[in-house]
Amino acid sequence: MGTDGPSSGWESNLPADGVLCTKCASLDIAAIVLGTLANTGKSILTRHVSKEQLLLTGLPCPICDVILWMYQGCGSPFPREILELKKTVRFHILWRRMYGYWTAHVQILGFYEGYVIRNPTTYMMILDTESLQSRHNPISEYVRPYKVPGLVDYDRIRKWLTLCDDLPTHSHHCRPPAKDKRNWPTRLIDCETLEVVAALPSYPYFALSYVWGQQQQHPSESLQDPPATIRDAIAVTTRLGYRYLWVDRYCIDQVHSPEKQAEINRMDRIYNGASLTIIAAAGSDPNYGLPGVSKPRQHIPPIRTISKWTVAGVLDIREVIAKSVWKTRAWTCQEELLSRRTLFFTDHMVYFRCRGNTRQESYIDTSEDIQPQTYGDSLARLCPEETFNYISDYSKRKLTYDSDYLNGILGIFGHLAELEYPLFHLFGVPIFPRLIGKPGSSADVRYKSVEKNSAVGLMIGLSWRTVGRRRREPKFPSWSWAGWIGSVQWHLDLCGLLRMSSNNNVWVEDTLGNLLALRELYEGPEYLIRNWDLYKVIHIESMVFEVTNHCLSSLNGYHFGKFGIECKSFYGQFVTWKVKGDISVYASVWAFEREGWETITQGTRFKVLIIGKHRGPSNSHIMVGKLLREIEGGYEVAGHMDFGMGELYVRSRQDIQEGLTATMLLPIMSLERVRLL
Repeated sequence: MGTDGPSSGWESNLPADGVLCTKCASLDIAAIVLGTLANTGKSILTRHVSKEQLLLTGLPCPICDVILWMYQGCGSPFPREILELKKTVRFHILWRRMYGYWTAHVQILGFYEGYVIRNPTTYMMILDTESLQSRHNPISEYVRPYKVPGLVDYDRIRKWLTLCDDLPTHSHHCRPPAKDKRNWPTRLIDCETLEVVAALPSYPYFALSYVWGQQQQHPSESLQDPPATIRDAIAVTTRLGYRYLWVDRYCIDQVHSPEKQAEINRMDRIYNGASLTIIAAAGSDPNYGLPGVSKPRQHIPPIRTISKWTVAGVLDIREVIAKSVWKTRAWTCQEELLSRRTLFFTDHMVYFRCRGNTRQESYIDTSEDIQPQTYGDSLARLCPEETFNYISDYSKRKLTYDSDYLNGILGIFGHLAELEYPLFHLFGVPIFPRLIGKPGSSADVRYKSVEKNSAVGLMIGLSWRTVGRRRREPKFPSWSWAGWIGSVQWHLDLCGLLRMSSNNNVWVEDTLGNLLALRELYEGPEYLIRNWDLYKVIHIESMVFEVTNHCLSSLNGYHFGKFGIECKSFYGQFVTWKVKGDISVYASVWAFEREGWETITQGTRFKVLIIGKHRGPSNSHIMVGKLLREIEGGYEVAGHMDFGMGELYVRSRQDIQEGLTATMLLPIMSLERVRLL
């Protein structure tokens, strides 16, 4: 089995044997590794760590050295000084194909508090060194630790890029697309002259994804003395054999608004067209630099040997990146998803990921096309059915300026609009295409629903919900998730949601008050739908009904359950309507402003607009609606409802027994055209 990069003579990369302390010398390492102590919940080592020991930076005992590194990687101190080391299967699932071989030669230990792992980032790996050297061991190339150097090994990274370039299976997905006038940047940094130059389609380039921080760019800021992260990114670009680098700070005119917006609108093409995206996943501002470039890394995973055993600190790189400041910023969401190849710089190591492979410095490189240490779902291609997740993830992130809330995700929408079955949007609300995925593909089989027109596609997009407060930025309408501050969610049954049916008619109203049917907007010249920001007001013709609000601390109610009439306690935000004259029916509502809901006078009237229906997990029909509040000129969205006949309650068992059926609990609806602001 061949290898590329550091592979042969890997033992010479490991430090010499150390002397075990008395506590660690009492461990039966063979029993730990070979499975005699196979019970994951059994404590392998319990030890007392004094404050004095924690101040040491290089303990002579190999196991203590790794324990100290694990402790320092926790971020916050443990509530007590007793640490428990236990076996964990957390890493085993990454190598599920070779689980049997894995448990026979390698064990992973982590810090536990009771049965809960205390820190999911740092672990201890103990390996049977001799067994891993055998050519007959199929995991030998997957788990050999490699001592990460203080400074980046550019030769090794070049080999990763070359391997990706040479593999036929990577050519279509990992290489930048052919460039035309629409999809190359306006400007690039020339890393040789340190000047910003006009970009040409013949220029291959890298892109940088980093945290701006609170520091703002001055119009006269020079590339002769850039912040450390930009300076290091320039060095990485040249050391890897490239000349041009795209950095928003310098390549977008931050003063000229029309040009700035034009570059923001083509962000999908900029990152998707880069040969590599450098990701600064360490630090909280551009002055931190890229660890291992101009300054040695300080948190390298330790590797020590004890006779025939190798003891190494290992990282869950997914958690390291997930906990970074970079991961919390809104702009970086699309920068990561749109990039074909990424190179993450962390305080611990460099991590490479393309759309078919991953590599990291702390392991010997393998000849396999895919290494087991994959990072989340980022290897997947952008696809319409994942739009719910893209928006949900994005909504949890932070932005400096409210006005940028949609700008930071327009690149993703731009990319989705280029697919064979394009997904467009109105103010960030996706309009799902008639067909999701190519005919016969797994996506088509899973998500194909009733024949969807543009109105149904928009109704699916409108089924979002949030808990937060209305955004003060007036440019975003209430019917868009972008008009609210808070985490955005969708119904858990996304597959059912994508099969939603609706008979609603939809019109858009432009800034001059002109109306255009959504179908004409969707099927007309493409420039119409791409000018989504002209249509802040929409009109929907749908079934509606009126309700009053209630906030219940606790209530026993009755409903038609699986086994007939059932009693259930419920509380929270509810709306009610009357049936059979004076019987009140209660239904749960997802009020967007929870605190404001509690202060609204009990009995305040709202309108519910039905946007569609779909079948739930139990094959029951679920009605999906938006809670509306009347304001000057129309209505604003105030909440969301998902309800079926099994989720409707009455307060008296007598009410439900006197000839009342589940269907009779549904509200009386009428057809109405509503103007949403």
